[in-house]
Amino acid sequence: MAIGLVLAWAAPAAARGPGLRVGNLVIHPTVLAGFAYDTNFFYESESEVDARGNPAVVNDAALIKAGLGLQLANRTPNKVGISFDSSIDFRNAVSVGENADGAVADRVVEERNGVDRVVAGLNLAILPRSVVTLELDEKLKFSDRPAFDSSVNGFRRIDNSVGPDLRFRPGDNPDSRAFEMRLGYRFLTTNYADAAKAGLTRYERQAHDMRFLTEWRFLPKTTALADFHYTINDFQDDGVSRDRDSTPFRAELGLRGLVTKRVSVELLAGFLNTFNADGESYGGVVGTAQVQYVLEPSFDVALRYEHDAKGAGYSNFVILDKVSARATLNFLERFELEAKAAYGLYDYATDGAPTGAEKRTDPIVIVGTSFAYNLRDWLQAKASWLLETNQSDYEAPPPVDEAGNPLAPGTFAVDLAEYSRQVFLVQVSVTY
Repeated sequence: MAIGLVLAWAAPAAARGPGLRVGNLVIHPTVLAGFAYDTNFFYESESEVDARGNPAVVNDAALIKAGLGLQLANRTPNKVGISFDSSIDFRNAVSVGENADGAVADRVVEERNGVDRVVAGLNLAILPRSVVTLELDEKLKFSDRPAFDSSVNGFRRIDNSVGPDLRFRPGDNPDSRAFEMRLGYRFLTTNYADAAKAGLTRYERQAHDMRFLTEWRFLPKTTALADFHYTINDFQDDGVSRDRDSTPFRAELGLRGLVTKRVSVELLAGFLNTFNADGESYGGVVGTAQVQYVLEPSFDVALRYEHDAKGAGYSNFVILDKVSARATLNFLERFELEAKAAYGLYDYATDGAPTGAEKRTDPIVIVGTSFAYNLRDWLQAKASWLLETNQSDYEAPPPVDEAGNPLAPGTFAVDLAEYSRQVFLVQVSVTY
């Protein structure tokens, strides 16, 4: 099973109108429509073969895209602050390229049509400007990534995070408080639709994340921080894999803010131990370093490096080293050009991996660019291009017979993690 890279590729800042006023609330609705061309709709590898030894054929697809969104916030959050942001994206395959056996089955395409992605976030702050504030936070994300063309299941993933934060910020003036302490809790879940049929049971989990954060602004725009996390991960037992539960503890110290009027930095460094219940645990340094240059309102460029580790559904943990860069150029008031690039090396632990699996490392490259034109304050046209490749040499272990012995080569489909795809998108969006 190919494992895709999950990265947030922020689109150019969309044009936004004045919104709808309902009492103390400001509502911004969004509607968008577009057309996309995907060179590898099912994330296939050209090196794969099916159970009959036929080479895989990479299927391209032409797609109609549509979406709705809603942003809501109250203008004067004195006693209660409300912030809500949501979007839902749809897709419909106009055409899908033929595979080795002819046209892709209609039922496979039909299962991929419909909802592509849903994102919703709600933050409710009680006494947001007082010394003590209670916040309730909810974040939901649904995504449907097409599976290979012989399956109707796909990878329908639902991630949810919900919990409170208690914030303490001493001082009479809420706009100039220099010190904050925050104690938070999140209940996290990851689930897949038809997980058993799609072979994704091992990737499901429930988690309890507890956080203690201290921030001190010792200069007008520079903040020092200390951040501590303790998490209890409970991964679903698929009846075959070793126990991949863990109780990671993370402690980080950092600094973020301006170095000069135009240059800012973010520096985080600390220690993480994943404390896995069975087998190897990760224990070592983690950190983030970013430098950003901003020439308002025309130019913004940033370079970032991350070294991290986290629990993984595939095995006990994955170690990540990622370098990324982005640049945004605004010109003639209404035009925006953006470019991004990232290289991530995902090194998975062997302990907890599927039986028979060898060492797995996924080098993933993403390059993208977009061009946006804000015709009005509320109307935007955008064209974008994205290249995504996974250069892994990982091959899923062969299935076994009733006696538990691996099947002979040539009697089962070869499933590789590698893939390469490009996505071209043209869309128009209205945000009032």
